[in-house]
Amino acid sequence: IHFDERGPREIVGTMRNLRRIANRFERIETARRTWLVMIAEELREPIASLGGRLAELQEALTAEPEFKAAIEADQSRLARMAEDLHAVALADLGRLPLRFADVDPRALIHNTIWSHGKRAEAAGIRLETSNLPPYTILVKWDAERIEQLFGALIENSMRYVPRGGRIVLGLESQRDAWRLIVDDNAPGIDVGLAQQLFEPFYRANAKETPGGSGLSLATARAIVEGHHGRIEASNSPIGGLRITVVLPATPPMA
Repeated sequence: IHFDERGPREIVGTMRNLRRIANRFERIETARRTWLVMIAEELREPIASLGGRLAELQEALTAEPEFKAAIEADQSRLARMAEDLHAVALADLGRLPLRFADVDPRALIHNTIWSHGKRAEAAGIRLETSNLPPYTILVKWDAERIEQLFGALIENSMRYVPRGGRIVLGLESQRDAWRLIVDDNAPGIDVGLAQQLFEPFYRANAKETPGGSGLSLATARAIVEGHHGRIEASNSPIGGLRITVVLPATPPMA
């Protein structure tokens, strides 16, 4: 940070002190972001190892299906939290890795619904699609990150949608971009808090919806910004929250 040091001695001295304080805060903030990345990276390996050991344990023991499902759910949740924290921390440093390649977003939507289908079914929630084009679409996105994006949005909705509720994924054309839409019918969502919703660790109605990390929408925003897009929250026509993501079909640097 640069200050003009011309002027009275007292002012120059004050400006120098302010510069030292600003530089110190900048170093502290950089260290904080770096530590978050390191913590997230350290978490990923033991969680992956834990998943393998739990699989071996399940094979060795005769356990009730509900017990096995609970173990798998806990391990899967820890893995998602580690991946989300890693993405948010890297994005905060401007280092989120992205591998752009031609991909059909319809396939990504179907893959996401398939991978979250069992958990949604167990929770009594319907995962649906709406307004998907009937033809093949090619865009230049990071397929793995976009699936992570959809997964994060579904995870966020599932914390609030009651049994018997719906989560609907849609895709619409918008000039040289595409609108990815996730609707739910969760009750009591205040879209007036739209900006806070995308902050890390923020949880609306935390007392009524325990168990979430509060990273889902922050992860979504990090991935969207990495694709040079935008994300916003609004009221859903089916009664809950609508998350709209607009991504260019091809990133500016490609």
